[in-house]
Amino acid sequence: RNGLEALRRLQNVVRRVADQWRPASASEAYHIVRQRLFRTPDADALASIAATSRAFVALYHQHADEFPQESRAGGYEDRIKETYPIHPELFDRLYEDWSSLERFQRTRGVLRLMNEVIYALWVGQDHSPLIMPSSIPIATSRVNSELTQYLQDSWKAVIDADVDGPNSEPRRIDESKPLFGQRSVTQRLARTVFFGAAPTIGSAQKGLETQRVFLGTATPGDQPGNFHSALTALSDRATFFYSASGRYWYDLQANISRRAKDRAERVHVGEVYAEIAKRLEGQASTRGSFAGVHVCPDDGADIPDLPEARLVLLPPKVSHKRRSTDSGAIKFAQNATERRGTSNRKYRNMVVFLAGDEARMQELESSIRDYIGWSEILAHEDDLDLTGSQRKQAQERQQKASETSDARLLSAYQWALIPHGQPIEIETVKVEGQSDSLAERVSRRLGNDGALAVQHAGAAIRLQLDNSSASKLWAGGSLPLGQLWDLYAE
Repeated sequence: RNGLEALRRLQNVVRRVADQWRPASASEAYHIVRQRLFRTPDADALASIAATSRAFVALYHQHADEFPQESRAGGYEDRIKETYPIHPELFDRLYEDWSSLERFQRTRGVLRLMNEVIYALWVGQDHSPLIMPSSIPIATSRVNSELTQYLQDSWKAVIDADVDGPNSEPRRIDESKPLFGQRSVTQRLARTVFFGAAPTIGSAQKGLETQRVFLGTATPGDQPGNFHSALTALSDRATFFYSASGRYWYDLQANISRRAKDRAERVHVGEVYAEIAKRLEGQASTRGSFAGVHVCPDDGADIPDLPEARLVLLPPKVSHKRRSTDSGAIKFAQNATERRGTSNRKYRNMVVFLAGDEARMQELESSIRDYIGWSEILAHEDDLDLTGSQRKQAQERQQKASETSDARLLSAYQWALIPHGQPIEIETVKVEGQSDSLAERVSRRLGNDGALAVQHAGAAIRLQLDNSSASKLWAGGSLPLGQLWDLYAE
């Protein structure tokens, strides 16, 4: 009996000791941090907290597709109030990701980190409405030391180069793009990705989903649509930043973006033009109201001189600029209209030209270079010894560059050049539309303007004949159809 009583008492002691060492749960941690680091809010503060919470949830509802479903649930506003002034996503990343690291202590580790973060933000006079993953000043020495003590030493170089700091790539991107720089968009996104993804590098599911990145970054006043562009810029320029399958992360191994970019910059302009011409060839299969579509002729000799309407897609090396009267495209169109090779062109009223806009063509050439750069990476994947994630990244970036190029091609080729009069003058008309066929876009615009007709009423033909130098041909009361057609075609 004495032995059983001793065992019972010993179990009670062990249980009490174990309870003392049980780490705090996430909900308990909210209260511990608030109690240790912040004053209890008074009535005015509570009203301000409620207003801030409503503003954040309103942002999540306004851009519903950009944020996780949970952020629009009824209880999320209460979570923001409960964790204020720290955003719930910051706590979630600490307790779901950082707590998985061997040396990170849930309660003590959270308190130590938040103490350093709050102090650094206070010293820096940060006025953000909430403390979020994107507002963690990772570049400050004490916060940096607190975070990196749980990671490999080589992470410090990654942070300096590609995450946070005066010479980091995100800051350079923000400084070069005022749209991002006004709200330090790229720097904030980089911090969010690092904070959410660094602890997951050794796991099978590394990285942070796009919606999680946005949740840890966006504050009222942000335009989440700009975040996509900033992440793309970061993917293009950062050395240790990765993206694949809608997830983002940093890694200690340099990515292949820089290598692809270097190759893209070295691509000869002739190769760029050849790729554009190859994509334009696909437009020849849809003719709209034209009898034929001719792609990138070298000169007028390559354009048939026939009595039927034809659309000529000019080569990318000649483009047009609004209000220009002597652009390369206009000169090409004028020469090709007047002559076919060494002979004069007979059917001058049967050719219409479509040229690229000078500024839009530069954008198209840029995305084509990206496509070629990534294609070369994949073509030499064995020589480069690509990892699985690098190969997947290259495939996704190649596909994205290709899709971007197709879209830019349709928007770049927007100037219809219409020859008329004697001597020949070139009229320029801007052509836009939703069709994926350039010929259909031109057919619709010129048809609406009356510059391209597929049928004529008899009365209209008679009126045109009477008002032209061809009226004498009508004197006999009849006119052969072939001769009439030539009159229109010439």
